Order: sequence, then C-alpha cells, then structure tokens
Amino acid sequence: MMKMKNRFLLLFATLFMSPGVWGQDLSVSIFPAETTGPIRALNGTNNGPVATKDWQTNTATNRSAKWFKAAGIPYMRPHDASLHVGYGGHHTVDISAIFPDFSKDVNNPDSYDFHFTDEYLGLTRFCGAEIFFRLGQSIEHGSKKYGIYPPKDYKKWAQICEHIIRHYNEGWANGFHWDIRYWEIWNEPDLDSPQERWMTDPLCWGGSEEEFFRFYCVAAKHLKKCFPELLIGGPAVTTGYISWIDKFLGTLEREKAPLDFFSWHRYSTKPASYAKKSAVVDSLLKAHGFSRAESILDEWNYQVSWSETSPESARLRQTEVAAAFVMATLITCQNKTAVSKMMFYDYRPNTTFHITDYLSNNPTKSYYALYNWGKLLRLGGTQVRADVSSEQLYAAAVKGDDGTIALLLCRYTQDLNEVYSQRVSVSIAGKDLKETTGLLTDSCFTNSEVPVAADKGCLTVDLEPRSFIYICIPPDK
Repeated sequence: MMKMKNRFLLLFATLFMSPGVWGQDLSVSIFPAETTGPIRALNGTNNGPVATKDWQTNTATNRSAKWFKAAGIPYMRPHDASLHVGYGGHHTVDISAIFPDFSKDVNNPDSYDFHFTDEYLGLTRFCGAEIFFRLGQSIEHGSKKYGIYPPKDYKKWAQICEHIIRHYNEGWANGFHWDIRYWEIWNEPDLDSPQERWMTDPLCWGGSEEEFFRFYCVAAKHLKKCFPELLIGGPAVTTGYISWIDKFLGTLEREKAPLDFFSWHRYSTKPASYAKKSAVVDSLLKAHGFSRAESILDEWNYQVSWSETSPESARLRQTEVAAAFVMATLITCQNKTAVSKMMFYDYRPNTTFHITDYLSNNPTKSYYALYNWGKLLRLGGTQVRADVSSEQLYAAAVKGDDGTIALLLCRYTQDLNEVYSQRVSVSIAGKDLKETTGLLTDSCFTNSEVPVAADKGCLTVDLEPRSFIYICIPPDK
C-alpha cells in the first residue's frame, strides 16, 4: 500500500508540478551600463482602424481606433485594405481604385478618386501612425483577375503614382502635407513565378519576372527623379524564392535603379527563421551594391501551414501560442537582425490573421505583444545588454533617460506538448531588486497585472512555455 502511495505521489509530481521546482531554474541577467543601441520601430501593422463615415460617433469604430492608438503603432502599411468594406472596400488605396480608368489624363485631378483612401489614412494618422504607402494592388484570390496584371504603360503608371504622392505630400488635388516618406512598389511579385503560375492563376503579379523587373526600374527611376528626398523601394517579396531576389537585385544593379529599402515577408512558427532570412537578404543586398538599403519586414505572422484544409494556424493565432511567438519574433529581430521596421499582418478585422476580435474589435492576446513593444519605444532611452540562460528565453531591456529599466521577457517553445511552467530569475547588475508587479500574458492571463516576487536581490517569475511579461523597474531614489 505504501509503495502504491509513493508511486501515486511521484506520478502527481511528474504530471503537475512545475519544473521550476524540480528542474534547473532559468535566468536573465541585465547589465544597464552596457548599451546596445536604440529599440527599433518593429510593432507596425498592415492596416489600421476601421474608417467608416461615422467613425467619430460609431462605438465599434472608436474601439478599433482606441486599441490601435493605445498600442503606439509607429507605421501602418495599407496593403489589402480594399478587401475590407470598413476602409472603403474596392475604392481604397490600390492604384486601380484611386485611378479607376487607365485611359484618363494623369494630370487631371478629376481622373482620381481619393475619397475613401483620404478617410482611411486620415484616421490612421489621427491615431499616431505614419503611413508606409504600398503603391500597387491587393492580392486577388478570385477566378477572374483585375488589377494585378502588368500596366499597359509603365511610365504612365509611374506618373499616376507621382500624382498620388503629390496629393498626400504637396497638397495636389485638394490633398495634404503629410510628409509620407516610404513608398513601396508592388507586393509579392515573386509569388506567382514558380511553375509559371502567373500564366494560369496569378495572385499578385500576372506577368513574367522579366516584365516585373522592367516595370520596377521604370517606376522607381521616375519617382526617385521626381522626389529625390523620399524613400522608394520594394517589392515586398515572399523570400521563398532566393533566385528571384538575386535576379531582381542584379537587374537593378545593371540598370542603376534606386532601392532605398528592400521589403520582404515571412510567415513561420520559428522566431529563429527570421534571423536566418534576414541574413540571406543582407548578403544579397551587399552582393549587388545595396548594402545601404533598409531591410524591412512588412508582412509576418504565426503560420503552421498554408494548407487551406487545416484550421490549425487560424485557431492558434487567437491564443497565447501565437502571442508568445509574436513577442519572441520581435525580440529576435531586435537582437539578431538589422531589420529597421516590421509590419505585422494584419490589423484588418475580417481575416483570420487579425489581432482584434471580428465582432467586438477587442484585442487578442497577440495584440499585447505589439502593445508592450510600444511601451518600450515610448520609454525612450536605449537598449541594454540582457543575457538569457536558455534558447526558450527571449529578452529585451531598455534603460530610460531617467534611469527606469523596462524588460520584456518571453518564454516560447514550438513544442505544444511542453506544458509546464518554469521559474525564471531576473537580475540587474548593481541593483538589489524588490518585489514588484508585471503585465503577464499566458494561457490564463491577458496583459494582466501580477505580483513578481523577489528573492536574494533578484526577481522571480514562473512562465508557461508560451508566455511573456513586461516588467518596469523605477530608478533608484
């Protein structure tokens, strides 16, 4: 009987007790005197708050804008905005929406329809974000394609874009003076190259890769000549086809076409894969003489598989699994890449990639990864060295100008069979830490204030395998 009881206790401990008690604790060591550079604007999004005509009085719209503004989103890329009626639907952002009749005069303001795009971008700016303008078309999944084919006249298309820029930056056609600096040419033109899908069922570019190379060169040269002070780049590639990128950059090098920034996409469950892809991008840019071009990751999200038959990715994106992945990826890109900006896909509420609930417009758990990154940005100051004891741990620490130290600490593992919490010890060189509080997101909590214990001058916190916490430590008095 005693043996059976002991076996039961051992089984209970194995199944239910935290390895933080039974195993070796994890640790984070912060060194405030060792600065590593600024925290970068990595918590941007594709799309922004819903901009219906009554957005100032509409409760749901106000909620959408409230959460967007609260996160301190630094950049918004309005790609696929035409796929949501709340932004103006098919009358929004895309070149074919703003300039619906390609036969019209490019110099005549009456040829343009800026109404819904003005409304949408205006609300985004009202909420504090800068616009990262994608010049091109939304993806087209339907059986008939409309705007994704190569323009009939590349130069005229570039002149249309010129006037769009003048509308938003120089007041042309009853426009604005918004000083939008980033202008991206197209989206994922490489997606349809494999097996020559561009000839049968294209999604983003219904032409050959050679046609796109010529198209980009014409458009980029024209826009850079008109606006030498602006940043012209693209083309928002998938990064899945390295040979395509190599040929594209080689063409730009030969044609002396401008590339102020190179934008790329990545969907994964592995934060480390972003560092690997970033290194590939950097090496290709350097090889073709574009080492000064910014590397910008302007689509990314948690993605298990692209199989349309599996709901797994969509389900997990609404849980702490994806939330921890988002935080771990932000920290990875900050610590291990030269990526200057990131734009999460997607703030648009009518998609399984969204970070706000479709019906209520309230945030999902992943939203709080971007929200807390915004807290680091707003703190100011600079990033300081933070060493972790395990590849499951991700840490970014900032020392504010007033001496405040803020820490984003994440534990993330892909293995969904790993379910136990682990105790993590946090030390700060030169500080005797006292009990405090943190904002925890895991399977039970969503950015909830929780106590953080102190032990022998260190903080201790138990983290689930997919969780993160924001801790802010005031300066010494």
